[in-house]
Parts: sequence; C-alpha cells; structure tokens
Amino acid sequence: MGPPIGNEEGCELCGTFVSALKSVYTTKIRPGIPPKRADAKLPIQHHFDWTFKDRAPSLLALAKSARSGCPCCALLRSAITIPRGASVGDNGAAKTTLRFYCVGNPRTRASGMPLKEVQELSIGSAVPSGHVDSKKRWGEVHVFRSDDFVPLSSNNLKLIRTAIESCVHTHQSCPGPKQTSCPLRLVKVMDGDRIKLEKPGRRKPVYAALSYCWGASSAMKTAKTTASNIDERMNEISLASLPKTLQDAITVTRSLGIQYLWIDALCIVQDCKREWMSEAQKMMEYYGQARVTIVPVEADSADSGMRTGHGRPLSCKLRGPWKSDSGSDLILSNKAPGSRKSVSRSPWNQRGWTFQESLNSSRVLYIFGHNVTLECREGSWDTLGGWCPHKREDWSRFLPTDNTDTSRSLDRLNRDWSWLVQCYTERRLSNHQDQWFAFCGIADAFSRASGRETIAGLWKDRIVEDIVSWRCRRRSPKKRSRKSVADLPREDSFHQHPPVPKSSNCSNCGMPECGGPSSGGGLERAVFPSWTWLGTRWCDSAGGIPLSKTAIEQIQEGPCTQLLSIKTDDKNPDSVRLELSGPVLPREAVLKILSHARDLALCIEGLGPKDSGISYLDYPFDDGYSCCCKKGHATRDCESHNAILELEPPVSALLIGTARFQAAPGDSYQHFLLIQPTRSRDGGPEGGEFRRVGTMHLAKNHLSKGVLRGLEKQEVKKIILV
Repeated sequence: MGPPIGNEEGCELCGTFVSALKSVYTTKIRPGIPPKRADAKLPIQHHFDWTFKDRAPSLLALAKSARSGCPCCALLRSAITIPRGASVGDNGAAKTTLRFYCVGNPRTRASGMPLKEVQELSIGSAVPSGHVDSKKRWGEVHVFRSDDFVPLSSNNLKLIRTAIESCVHTHQSCPGPKQTSCPLRLVKVMDGDRIKLEKPGRRKPVYAALSYCWGASSAMKTAKTTASNIDERMNEISLASLPKTLQDAITVTRSLGIQYLWIDALCIVQDCKREWMSEAQKMMEYYGQARVTIVPVEADSADSGMRTGHGRPLSCKLRGPWKSDSGSDLILSNKAPGSRKSVSRSPWNQRGWTFQESLNSSRVLYIFGHNVTLECREGSWDTLGGWCPHKREDWSRFLPTDNTDTSRSLDRLNRDWSWLVQCYTERRLSNHQDQWFAFCGIADAFSRASGRETIAGLWKDRIVEDIVSWRCRRRSPKKRSRKSVADLPREDSFHQHPPVPKSSNCSNCGMPECGGPSSGGGLERAVFPSWTWLGTRWCDSAGGIPLSKTAIEQIQEGPCTQLLSIKTDDKNPDSVRLELSGPVLPREAVLKILSHARDLALCIEGLGPKDSGISYLDYPFDDGYSCCCKKGHATRDCESHNAILELEPPVSALLIGTARFQAAPGDSYQHFLLIQPTRSRDGGPEGGEFRRVGTMHLAKNHLSKGVLRGLEKQEVKKIILV
C-alpha cells in the first residue's frame, strides 16, 4: 500500500502553514523575487512565510509529528532540506521561519486577480543566511488538483477522452475531426487477444498513432511485419506475441474508444524497400491526421512497457473549498509530475524520428509514471493539474497547420528554422541514411506555413548565407592525428552510400530491385550535396549541427559570392548543384590570412586570441583535424593551418561575404567557404566542380586594411558546388 493521504486541516504544528497557503488564494498578486533555479523563467507570483516551533536544520518536532500520523507534517518534512549553517530563526531560538515561493500558472501573472493556480511551492529562507546563499531552493512541494496518481485508471481515461474530444471540437488552432487521408494499413484493435491489420481503402476511420523507442528490443525482430507474414497478419495477430510497449498502446487505444492504431513496425512491410521508402515520406502526414499520438515517455524500448503507477508519491489532501477553477480540494505532494522537462530527458526524446512525429501531430498524449498530459496547439491538460493554455503560438511544440496564424517576421522564421535543425541534429539515428526521411515532414510543414521554399534543408532565398552558416559541433579536444590524409575518405564517398547487390523479386510489391531498408537494394536513397548539413553524417559526430548559434545574417555590401543558378540532377533530384560566382583564395592565401588574423588579434588589447576567428572542417575531417584558434599558439601548432596545408587536392576558400552572426549581432565577420575540387584539376578559372570541406570565419576588425583591400581585388571565379 502507498503512503496515506491526509484529510486534515493540519495539526497544531503545521496548521499555520495551511492557513498561510490559503491566504495566497485571497491576496492580490505581488511580484516576488524568485530563488536561483534552473527553470527560473517560470513565473514566481507570490510568497508567504511560515514560522513554527522547531529547531533547524534537524526539525525534530516536525519529524515526530510525522511519525505520529500527521500526513501534512510528513509531507513537509520529506520536502524540506535545510543546509547546515543556514539562518532560519532568531538567534538560535526554538522557532524556524521558512519562505515559500508560489510558482503559479502563467496566465494569471498580470491579471491583478487572486492567484488561482499555484503549481509549486519553492522553499527558501526568509532571513539573511550568512555564508549560505539564501536564494537557493531548499526543497519543493507540488500542488495538484487530483490525487489519482494512477495515470491510466478508469477515471483518468474518461477524463482523457473528454479532453481529446474538447480539443477536436472547440480549439480553433488545432486540427478538427475532418481527415483528408489515411495510412495504407492500420491495426484494428478488437477485443481480447485478437487484433489484425486492415486496409482502410477510401474510408477514413479515426485512428491513433504510436511514437515510441524501439531500443534494444529482441522481440521487435519477430514483431515486425514482413513480406512473409503480411497475409497472415491481415487475418489475425496475437496480442501476446507483441512487445509490451505495443501491447500497452493497443490497450490504451481501446480504452480511449478508438478502433484503429498506426504503428510503423506493424503497418509497414519492413523488408520491402519500395513500400518502406514510399511510406516513410508519408509518415508525418499519418501523425498529423491521427486523432492523437500516444507517447510512452518512460519506455526506453519496445519491451519495457509504459511503466505507469509504480511507487505512489507521498501526498496530503487539504479540504476545500479553495478559490481554484474547480473549487476542489488541493493535493500536496513531494514528487514532481511528469512534464516537458521529463520528456526532454527521456530516451524517446533522443531518437531522431520522434522529433517530427511529435511536431507534426494534431495533439500528443504523454504518458508518465504518475500522470498523463495531453498537449495541443492551444495548451496542455494534465490528469493531476488540469488545463493550462499556451501564451502564444509555439512552433517548438507543434508545427503550423492550416488553422495556425503564420504571420511572422523573416528574422523570426529564420531563428525558428535554425532552432529546429539544431534540435533535430542533436538526436540520434541508428541509420544515417534516414537523415532526410526523419526531417522531410518538418521541412514540408515549414515551407507551407512560411511560403518559402527549402532546397536540401536550406532556404532557397538565402542559400548563399546558409551554405556557410552550418557546421558540425566540435568534438572534445584531442591531439591531432598524424595519419596521412590519404587515409581519409576522398571525393564524395562520405556523402554517398555504397553500392549494394540487387535482390530477387519482392514477394510484397513484386519488383525485382526491391529489398529491405536494412539490407539495401537497387533503389538508391537520397544523396545530398556536400554544401548542406544533410550531406554530412552529423549523426555520427558529436552534438549535431548548432545552427542557432552559427547562422549568419544577410550578407552586407562588399565583395561577396553571387548565386548564378541552381541545377538539379534528373537521376537524383536530391543531388542539387549550385553555380556560384565569387572571390576564390588559393591555399597559400588562405593560410596567410588565417595566420594574419590570429597574430593581429593577439596584439589587440582586451581582445586576445578568443576573438580572432574560427576555422572548421566538416565531418569526417574533424575526426583528426580541428582548431578554433582560441588559444595563443605558433603556426606550426595550429590544427586548422596544418589540416588545410596537408589536405589534397588543395583546399581553397570562397569568400561568401561580410555578415554578423544571428545569435550575437555584434562585430562583422568575413565568412569563407572552404572548398576542394572533386577532381585532381579544377578545370580552370571559369569552371570546375568543388565540394565543401569546411568554413572559416574571421573578425573583420582583425584584418588589416591591406588584407581587406586584397580581398576586394581578389579574382572572381565561377564554380559548381556539388
């Protein structure tokens, strides 16, 4: 049995705490000073002090009252953690004074009305604490509106169904009940142990979708639908034969009154490459058309199940009526509910595919250990805390739909896009060939909403700026490898996929060139050029693409690169070639200007080498070569200098132009694209194909007037960037 739930107004010791908390609900909001905390952006609305007869930091009287059966004292004693040396009373008197900061609902912050929704009590000191930082948190008490800590109880499931239907029929910003398409197959969730696959055809039945982690599940090997078992599964599937997470999802779908569920492993024939590639490009449409997307947050694999209701938290009920929205009792607990912070730390959030699965969904049902949160474009509803609206349209939670207000500034759109790329590339993909498929739904939705076209993951209307804006996040510093550059991949080998033998006819689609996505086949996947972040294996490097920090603003006047044309390969539409014209520096000039900028920065008082500029090489070169020139060092010890010197064919630099960084609009930088001919000879000054191998960014005020004049006179060449 779990800890008891109190129904008291508090004992003699904690009664003053209950009275002080009740006063919060009848007091006008006053701005308070929040304690230092990781989530300091949360609105701190009000605070109250509680003085009680006990000595700190031991709080023996409070512990004794807890052992005597007072649930409120037990809760407070478990939550309060006073550090040694802290002052919480007057001159060592047998009294303790604590300050409780009330974290409230953001919608009430500036209303001037009584504080209706307290979500958390953050505990701190009410008096100066000597050497102890009095602003640091000494514990927290969480305030709920329900004491049902079993997230999928029958009562909670009824409430969840009501919340979903309310969102579908009353929220103007959320997709309504009308569906425009339906998946190729759906799992029909029948009664008992019987389920089966079904083709809806022209029908558009209401269905849910599952977003989950496959993880290291051995059961998934036999649970996947293949060409050999598809006919059998169209008749019947044994529920017991599926991994636990899939079983739980089917049970939840039934309980929500939804007859169909879409699960990628079951609804797509996994060893038919033609069907897999066709369905992969429609997955985000499937999530967007689903009535709700189910996310088992605490399930780290398909075998683990949803892991709900384990270890009931300590809680205490304070009888109403309280001046909350519902007028119900208040529940105090020592355990934080599942939240977006829990989602961000979960294994599910580390998976590349789940990023666009949640962003494109109509609404998402996050299932935690003790609560369930339904999140949509207008707000979130929780089984413990109730409804909380969003203050504004947030594309970090959901991508825009036809009902979304998409009136945004160009700068805001660029920043939103940079953030999405960075968040996506910080996740992991087990197969780097899925990099585009796991992102294409985001690109399509963003293009529709903004009216702008993307090409290979970059904006067409600022493609010159974008080709120099991205870089792979730098690995931890290590000694440069002295191996020959001949050992590194040459040409475009790391942008393409190795040839694979053709398989026999597929029993699912009947095509001779078909084969499973894991084993390869005659069908080639997307092959992206070197100048886009999609063309590098960021999922093999550390940390992805930090585009929100490295993106540049619009190119300023001066010598710069011009886009002449964009050419597409008919055989591979994803392999786009850029015809550019701009100043090209040979390797000797690149090395000279790199050393000049570093040495000049060391002579500028107050700046030093940290501001001298940065040179990066793309993956896989950064595995052995990387340098930020942020420490004073001789040329012979400069990693970038030596790498550029040694790489063959010779590396040159295309001057993109002068611009500021979006994240730090201060000094202007000269931005260069490091390029390398794809063949041993570059084809002369008016032609030749090049690939991107890195970028170089030098502060303009660290370049002498002579160097800047030299850049203005630099010969302009036409190149083809592939």
